[in-house]
This record gives sequence, structure tokens and C-alpha cells, in this order.
Amino acid sequence: MRWFLLMLRESRGSRGRLLFFTLCIAVGVTAVVGVAALAQSLEEVLRAQGRDLLAADLLVSSRRPIDPELDAMVRRFGAT
Repeated sequence: MRWFLLMLRESRGSRGRLLFFTLCIAVGVTAVVGVAALAQSLEEVLRAQGRDLLAADLLVSSRRPIDPELDAMVRRFGAT
């Protein structure tokens, strides 16, 4: 208990600065945690939608029929 009274007596002139310092630390920690949470959320969304975002659609058209050999090869890759 005595150390607490000594601490109060010694901090009389700098309580405002101590409070300001504590608030700055709290705001800094909050900002770091917020940015980390945002980055994690964006990473999860990108991982979940990665296939859709990276997929490309390709349409090939021709006035002539597609060669059956080429058609079979394309269908092996899952295209329609």
C-alpha cells in the first residue's frame, strides 16, 4: 500500500502526460488489431472466392463444325 501512495505522490506533475501516453498506446493497439482483422477477413474472402475470381471463360465459335478429335480432347478437360 505504501508503494501506491509513493507512486501517486511522484506522479502529481505528470498524470496528464501519463494518461495521454496510455491513450496513445490503447489507440495504437486498437489500430493494429483492426488492420489485422481486416486483412484476415479479406484473405478468407479471397480464398473462398478465389476460383471464381481467377477463372476465365472462353468461347470459341466457328462457322464450320469442330473436328471430332479436337472436340473429344476439349471434353476431356471438362469443357462443354
